[in-house]
Amino acid sequence: MKNNKDKKILTQQEIQNLKGLNEEMIREYCRLAEERLKDCLETKRQFEQKASILLSIYMPISLALFGLSAKFNLPWTFNISASILFIAIIFILLSIHCSDYGNLGRHPSSWLQSNDYLTVKNNHKAAIYGYLLYDWVERIDASNKSNDKKQFKITLAIWLGFIAILPFLIKFLFSLWD
Repeated sequence: MKNNKDKKILTQQEIQNLKGLNEEMIREYCRLAEERLKDCLETKRQFEQKASILLSIYMPISLALFGLSAKFNLPWTFNISASILFIAIIFILLSIHCSDYGNLGRHPSSWLQSNDYLTVKNNHKAAIYGYLLYDWVERIDASNKSNDKKQFKITLAIWLGFIAILPFLIKFLFSLWD
């Protein structure tokens, strides 16, 4: 997911100074930008769903390993595996932690800050759509950045889950040589 910060876009002042804006096309661009943000928010939902599933798997396994190790004085492999899973749980919780995401709509106060919005004539309506389009860039970029962070943390938690198996695998391999 790439951010578009490195691409030059028109400023709100440049949009205001444009002549001959095509309202129909700008409205279509706004619709496409809204669809892109919906994609980002759906990706967020999917990441959080994966994180919840991993959490529901890792948490009981980690607690069971700690409990079994304490109750039956089991080998170090249980504690190490449980500790690795516990670290994975922390990353899962961090991925679920709230991040900045763009909104699909706008708060009504945006339109009530100035008479200009309330008295806009049809020939200036395209400029308003242009401003909306400008706002979508920041919303989409913030959502992409948050999704990248979620993806990194969840991927790390998955790898830690695999690594948690290593102490058992190592112990098993050494037991073959005994």
